[in-house]
Amino acid sequence: MGCSISFKFLNDLKITDKVTIIKDNKVTYINQYKILGLLGVGTTSKVKLCKVNDKFYAIKMIKRFKKITIYSPNYNLDMKVYNFINHKNIIKMHEIINDPTHNKIYVIMEYINSKTILKIDKHGFVIKSFLKDKFKYFKGLIEAVEYLHNNDIVHRDIKPDNILIDGDNIKLIDFGDSKLIPDGILKDTKGTPAFYPPEYCTKNKFLGKPIDMWCCGVVLYIIIFSRLPFIISGGSIMSFYNKIKNCKVHIPQNTDKDLKSLLKGLLQKDPNKRLNVSQVKNHSWFKMHS
Repeated sequence: MGCSISFKFLNDLKITDKVTIIKDNKVTYINQYKILGLLGVGTTSKVKLCKVNDKFYAIKMIKRFKKITIYSPNYNLDMKVYNFINHKNIIKMHEIINDPTHNKIYVIMEYINSKTILKIDKHGFVIKSFLKDKFKYFKGLIEAVEYLHNNDIVHRDIKPDNILIDGDNIKLIDFGDSKLIPDGILKDTKGTPAFYPPEYCTKNKFLGKPIDMWCCGVVLYIIIFSRLPFIISGGSIMSFYNKIKNCKVHIPQNTDKDLKSLLKGLLQKDPNKRLNVSQVKNHSWFKMHS
């Protein structure tokens, strides 16, 4: 369906620089992909089911420019990242269609007929949970982040909406904000503001990997307590940032002491003191559940 120029990365990911959209008798084709139906709608994108050569994929359609809100990420694809992604807990990418003359980027990935681990309302409370084994899903997330960090990749948008249930396992998805950082340093704020670490609110240069670890801490907090650590009660984004930066994370007194220690270590406001992946895997609470 149209002519395009493409090349392959080492893990068989195709990068294509031309998009052709054809509508034929109410059926839409994006290049060779036949669009079948809507899978989901986010604040910055749509995901649809598509098919080519009798194989199903999910195609994410990302607008290049979006207004940023507390829950919406800003996309800036780092194509180098996709060369390194190959892990059981990470969604497998198939092709990226990135036509500079078009207002959307298309990311084609493996299709998993499943749900995200849970849903949060606009105030920061869990309204639906699909968790069967809380620790096993968190363990899968940590293993995915370990793989990324070992390859000098930071995800930067770890949140429940980006964690799919895959049987007894999880798949980390959505690498629109991810970046390859050999020197470990970032100079821009990406991701979803509700999951921003404190350093995003005060500095203009950041250590990349501690950002992901803060987000893992927020995810664990949500899994355990069914709410965000900082509740969104109205007001401006800046007032919410002030909560992240200045307010202490509340952990109920009856929380298991090892779990409390892990949460405090992940939600440490100083990124230099925040737990890294290795420290999480060696933590008493994590090892007790392994």
